Amino acid sequence: MQILCAIAGKSILGFLMAGLLFGSPPHRAEVTFPSSPSKLFSLMGFAAPRGDVKMTQLLLGADLEHEERWIKVDLSEQRAWVYGREGGLILTTKISSEQKGFRTEPGQFVITDRDRHHVSSIYKDVRMPYFQRLSCSAIGFHEGYCPDQPASHGCLRMPSKTAADFWAITKLGDRVVISP
Repeated sequence: MQILCAIAGKSILGFLMAGLLFGSPPHRAEVTFPSSPSKLFSLMGFAAPRGDVKMTQLLLGADLEHEERWIKVDLSEQRAWVYGREGGLILTTKISSEQKGFRTEPGQFVITDRDRHHVSSIYKDVRMPYFQRLSCSAIGFHEGYCPDQPASHGCLRMPSKTAADFWAITKLGDRVVISP
């Protein structure tokens, strides 16, 4: 479905609400801007990169009042934890984040895409099993080598066994908090 940006009033909220009002699934609705009719933007791709965690979760159908689980990542400790609704620890794992010259941004994110058999389009067909993209960016969680120090190009690598468990526990729309 295509919606003219003029209808949306050219504001972020208007843009998102116009997409929702036209009844298509929010993360699949597309908008065509009059100035560049060939350029399509998904509502998800509009909200997530701007750091709007709640709007991104809403577009993914997450229950904002009853968060099932959330993920904490500590870059200084090279560790990640998955917590349940009541704050109980579900899983913990070592990770490997950015090596020198690359960056894993601290902040709040949302799992916006999951691909069990992901292959990188950036790094010459590198396999990234259990890939879970963060806020429509090029960064995500995936299985990979974890040498007890930062070693990735920005993604959050985890050991094979833990990556499979992490994949089974986490879901689209889960909130991720990354601290430096």
